[in-house]
Amino acid sequence: MKTTKNKNARQGLSVALLPLCVVFFANPTVRLVDIFPDFIACFIVVGALNYATYRSPFFAEAREGFIKLGVVSLLKIPAFVIENSVRAGNVSDFDITVLLTFTFSVVEGALFITAIRDLFAALFYLGERSEMRSLISPFPLSKKEKRKVRVMSPERLRSFAIFAVIFRLAACALPEFLLLTRTTDTGAYVVNIRVFYPYAVVSAVILSLAVSIIFAKRFIAYLRAMRSEGGFTEALDGLVCESARDELKRKIDLRRVGLTFNLLTLATVFTFVLRFDNLNGVNLVPVFAVGVILSVAVIRLVGFGRLGRATLIIGALYGVSALVAQITEINFLNTYTFEELARDERIAAEYMPTVISHGVTVPLFCALVALVGISIVRYSRTTVLKSREGLEDDVYLKDRRRSLTRRVTLWVICGFAVVSCRFLDVYFNLFSDITVVSREDGIGGMDFGNVTYSLVPWFGTLVFALTAVYVGYTAYLVSRLKDDAELYLS
Repeated sequence: MKTTKNKNARQGLSVALLPLCVVFFANPTVRLVDIFPDFIACFIVVGALNYATYRSPFFAEAREGFIKLGVVSLLKIPAFVIENSVRAGNVSDFDITVLLTFTFSVVEGALFITAIRDLFAALFYLGERSEMRSLISPFPLSKKEKRKVRVMSPERLRSFAIFAVIFRLAACALPEFLLLTRTTDTGAYVVNIRVFYPYAVVSAVILSLAVSIIFAKRFIAYLRAMRSEGGFTEALDGLVCESARDELKRKIDLRRVGLTFNLLTLATVFTFVLRFDNLNGVNLVPVFAVGVILSVAVIRLVGFGRLGRATLIIGALYGVSALVAQITEINFLNTYTFEELARDERIAAEYMPTVISHGVTVPLFCALVALVGISIVRYSRTTVLKSREGLEDDVYLKDRRRSLTRRVTLWVICGFAVVSCRFLDVYFNLFSDITVVSREDGIGGMDFGNVTYSLVPWFGTLVFALTAVYVGYTAYLVSRLKDDAELYLS
């Protein structure tokens, strides 16, 4: 695990970047495009609140709120891909754009308001129970020293923050409603309101930017007042009595270990394959994320030693190869269909790069999963399930070690099976065949259509079932690892 020095350095960096976070949040969003993504600022705030989470009420709720906001902001990336894929079939259809923009605005608004309220509740609680008066006292809005300095109360800043968030999200979502499809069956004249869209967007961006700049200046002034007084960390430590410090340290270690193990479950979720026929059948799940997440989990467990560096290298290689494989597959499916592949053998040559690139990912994924398994066993045996005074001959402890090794080995084998079957599913498409099927046409007759099957038609279902089992077993393994940590981690 990381040393205390590294943790403190990261904590200090996150706090120093808080003014930059305000700038990221103040940046206007057009549709789903955000030049300064909110998820970067969210995760910086999460890091800055980490120390306070365990020492003062309401900080944990605020931190959780910003984590949810970061996840929602990250989901805009696949949503943007889906939006462009849908509009590729009909460039004049903006309904999907309006739907996604409005949905994200509503969800972000609810999460933002809750997070802001929890954050200020935490700051006010700390200010009332410590000597850090800048948290609850009016603060100057300017650094210039004049006879009459304008001040603002933290309560008004909280209200203005909620207003700025709502205004920013409304300015992002409302202009998009001008793009909704409008039709009439009577032939009546319909005003084309889309002509007002550019003016509405420009006006909304300007007004949103103006409100956000005002909010950013005021919030930065609040941060400046806190920094000038100092003692934020000391105020947090003052809420923890001396007798509870050992238990607090254990709680922090347990939470950190739990978060690290949760990354395993998150990583396996990205092994699913999600395809839609109206999106050319491409896999929408970014499978390369598995390499990134598993590498981060291992580094958090064993650090940057030999095992950590090896995992990081293999994880990076797998991530790159998986990304190349996915791009290669997308390029093929945007040009050809599996029906054309079944009809023309010459197209098989165009599909071979997809098969080869997916084949390259198999040994890399197997090596990555094996290294992760070794890291879990090593960490558990040397940190959680290690021998202690009075526990050297504990039969139950030895049994949990053996059980841990068996469970992790089975998890690695499941990973091998999933990635191998996923490759075979791609390979079997080389031998696709066409079957003619009949169906009712809705008026009492029958019509006929073509259905394309791979060499093993049911193999895709098997891949999905294996992946579901793999994710479920990972969740079970993680729960057992957490149980071991709660029982034995000191």
